[in-house]
Amino acid sequence: MKSNFWKRFLAAALLAVTVLAALTACVTAGPNEGDTSEITQGQTEEVTKSYKPKNVPDDLNYDGREFTVMTFGETTVVWFDVDWSAVEETAEDINDGVYRRTVRVEEQLGIDVVPELGGVHGDGGVLKKSVMANDSLYDIAFVNVRSAGTLSQDECLYDLYDLDQLEIEADWWDQNCVKDMSIYNMLFMLTGDIEIMYKKSIGVTLFNKVMAKDNQLPNLYEVVDNKEWTVDKIAEYGYGISQDVNNDDKWTKDDIYGYLFYSDVSALGVIGAEASFCEKDEDDLPEITFYSDRTVDALDAWFNVLLDDTLAYSDNNEDVLKPMFISNQALFDFNEFHAVEQLRQMDTDFGILPIPMLDEDQEGYHHSINPHVGSVMVVPYDNDDLEFTAWVTDSLGAASKNILTPKYYDAYLKWKSTRDDESKDIIDLILATVRYDLGYMYDFGGLSDITLTMTQNKKTNVASEFAKIEDKAQEALDKALDKYFDLDM
Repeated sequence: MKSNFWKRFLAAALLAVTVLAALTACVTAGPNEGDTSEITQGQTEEVTKSYKPKNVPDDLNYDGREFTVMTFGETTVVWFDVDWSAVEETAEDINDGVYRRTVRVEEQLGIDVVPELGGVHGDGGVLKKSVMANDSLYDIAFVNVRSAGTLSQDECLYDLYDLDQLEIEADWWDQNCVKDMSIYNMLFMLTGDIEIMYKKSIGVTLFNKVMAKDNQLPNLYEVVDNKEWTVDKIAEYGYGISQDVNNDDKWTKDDIYGYLFYSDVSALGVIGAEASFCEKDEDDLPEITFYSDRTVDALDAWFNVLLDDTLAYSDNNEDVLKPMFISNQALFDFNEFHAVEQLRQMDTDFGILPIPMLDEDQEGYHHSINPHVGSVMVVPYDNDDLEFTAWVTDSLGAASKNILTPKYYDAYLKWKSTRDDESKDIIDLILATVRYDLGYMYDFGGLSDITLTMTQNKKTNVASEFAKIEDKAQEALDKALDKYFDLDM
């Protein structure tokens, strides 16, 4: 790979300056802010500016050249492509947002965006086969995070810093992803406004608004705003809800609970507690930091909730938990954003809350995508025109921020599904606080799965469970880093 250390260094420095400016300025004109002519009809008044790539020439026209995008493959569950397959307007918000975004860029650049189905659930096998054969089939591809990590080590992906014209610092790319997902100052995957797929996998807390009101709970949105939404609040509020409906002294899916969950909530609980599976050192290299006092405290707090059969109920089958929540059998439900789309059939109003903090002393709330299905954009290493790819990709990203993201935020999730204005701010909070913990994203030697298996097997001794996988995890991390060091730079 023809990576350029100084280019990456300067890009990282620019990112740091950009982040600092965002933190210190109340209102600033972003580097990619243009006029407001591209703001689409129907956007809320919150959207006040239009975004435009600064590197793309104004008179650029490719005379109908195809731009091929590999998408998530066919599947009967929720992880099917929603970002590229729209062929006409249907009065369905997301479809129309995708269609308008794509047509806008096709007309601007004189291109034809062509989606091609890839691996199911974003598996990278289809892309690897293509790259190994040097087919040059795809300009960009969308795969799940775990696959992207493997592909990057197998020299199947470009270091995105090698795309000289790609505006990695732009507002339409998730800068948390840029900061967190780099390794050894190389960046192989990105996400942001250009896609919805990764948002579908972000873990959140849903709550039954009627049950909360009937049990005289405080305004839960205010609890969040006041930074009082912590793990122990689940028990404080939930015990008053739980009920052994038929009084048979057996807690089953027929009863009522304070909390419903999938076992991976414990991993998000660690991240949400400002603990970590891995952190990066001064050389941008990940180190295993899982076993710490903070992690132990976080898991202790979560296990007090998750392993109490009178408070919480778990089943990793969505077809069990979803009907329970719809049937008003739980106050809280840990789920992912895609569930919000599916719960529009629910008669009872529900709301969205963040993943709770461990304590009120934290900096704030933190969230994560699901690395098994969370989508990221990559550039295949057999791509033979990086300038074309960068200009089109940034144009799609900017148009998505102008057109697709407002459709997603406002028309789809906030107005139709959650049915209350207060959840709008919560969704904005969640999407702005996604962390991409490399240990959880890559699962070095089973590092991230430890919390899932502990939860499933009701094992609570963090020290002994970590000791079982510590050497394996370190060996897997070292092996991955050796592969990155050996890339042709």
